[in-house]
Formats: sequence, structure tokens, C-alpha cells
Amino acid sequence: MSVQESIAPGVLLHQEFISRVTRNPRYSLRAFARDLEVSHAFLSMVLHGKKRIASPRLLQFGQHLGWNTALTLRLIHDGEKNHLSGKLKAIPQSLSRRKKMPRQRLVLELERFRVLSEWHHLAILDLLAVKGFRPDETWIGRVLGVSRRKVQIAVRRLERLGLLEKGKFGWRKTTAHLVVPGIKPYHPLRRLHRSLIEKADRYLAEVGAKDYQRYDCSGAILAIDCSRLPEAKRRIARFRRRLAAFLTEGEATGLYQLGVQLLPLAELEIKRQRRTK
Repeated sequence: MSVQESIAPGVLLHQEFISRVTRNPRYSLRAFARDLEVSHAFLSMVLHGKKRIASPRLLQFGQHLGWNTALTLRLIHDGEKNHLSGKLKAIPQSLSRRKKMPRQRLVLELERFRVLSEWHHLAILDLLAVKGFRPDETWIGRVLGVSRRKVQIAVRRLERLGLLEKGKFGWRKTTAHLVVPGIKPYHPLRRLHRSLIEKADRYLAEVGAKDYQRYDCSGAILAIDCSRLPEAKRRIARFRRRLAAFLTEGEATGLYQLGVQLLPLAELEIKRQRRTK
């Protein structure tokens, strides 16, 4: 399909759903909603043309369904244009123009989305500080266990975002930083967390007894007062910052991930809340 054609995202989603059902007759709309990380009700309204898909959600769908950058940008552009024409007719042109998101900003939003959702981008940035780093994409790929092509794409993306600079004295991480939502659920971060947990799982499956001293993996199962969760998260954040400051004081000779997980094992609190409604 040409990206110049105007097509509703709902149509693409419907086509994808039909394709999946064709391959697996037992595949349901609820399963599709689960795979897209949205509610069944929301997806149903989208497919029936009763719900507009916001730009961040389109970015999320694009990641899940493998839409290319050009298509995703086109869908966002068309969606915002149609929304403005339908909702802002009474607003002067000079004001409505301010509501549109420039293409350059759309590209940057998509790039940030990718950086936050694919772990090797952030790993490359921190690998720059490790002793013995080589500004060579083949070497980076071998060290991180990803393809050279992935490294090439990631490096270009980091450069475009101003997070990495190449100069005559080598590569360096800039002072630029990504603004990451910390309160509302954010799909790229969830995807990043899952990928890091999966990588840790693979490491534990392959690590030998002699490597035990190189890592620490511990945990506890607790019966807790759920009203204390907000304070618990604040304490975890303080602990992470302090330990990160301690570990990065000396010369960097390795690249590690620090993960602190606090996840529910049972839905007792949710069920209790439902009974009281």
C-alpha cells in the first residue's frame, strides 16, 4: 500500500485481525486487544469507527504490528488533520495551525519511542563509558549480542536525537536526556522492562556456576499493605539513584543492568475492591 493513500487506522487493524483469524480460527478479538495492549471495548469501538486513535496509541500499534515509519507518520498526520477539520472549524486558521504537530516533531516522537522501547539503544549509550570501548558497530553488536544492522540503525537514531555525537576524538554521550513519563502507564517503557527481564532470564539460563560471583539475583514474596505501595515505589527510586551513584564512581569496566521488581503475584486487592463496589 502506498503511504500517500489516505486510509483509516481502523481499516488496517481490521485487515490485520482478519489475517490473524485466517491463520488461526480460534483467534479472538479479545486476544487481538491483548496483543495490542488495549481494552477489548476500546478496540471494538475503533474497528467500528466510533473511536479516534490518538498519536501515542498509533505509535504503540505501529510497534506491535511492524508498520514502517512512513506509514505510521502518515496515519498520525491524517488523523490529526481530520480531527482538526471536524473539531476546530470555529477556530481561526492562525490558532488551529498551532494545534498541528510538525512532521519533524512527529519523527522525533517516533524515534524517542523506539529508543525507549528497544534496550540496545540505551545499552550503546552506556557502553561508551566502559573501558576498552571500540567505536565499531561490528564490535558493539558482538558485545551486546545483537546484529550489526541493528547497531547501525540505533547509532543513527541516537545521533538524530542528539544523544550521541561522533567526533575526531571518538564517540561520546551528550548531556541530552529523554523525558520519560513516570506516572501514567507508558507502552515503550513496559516494552523495555519486558525485554530486560527476558534478557536476564536468558543469562540465568546460560550462566555457569563459576560466574555466580558476577551477579546478584534475590527476591522475596511478601504479604503487604497495598496502601503503602506509593511510598514503597519512592523508596525504590531513592535506592536505585544511590546505588547507581555508588557503582558509577570508579572506572567503568563492565556493563550491567540493575532491575528492582515489585510485582503482584495475586489479584486479591483487585478482587476485594470489586466486591466493595
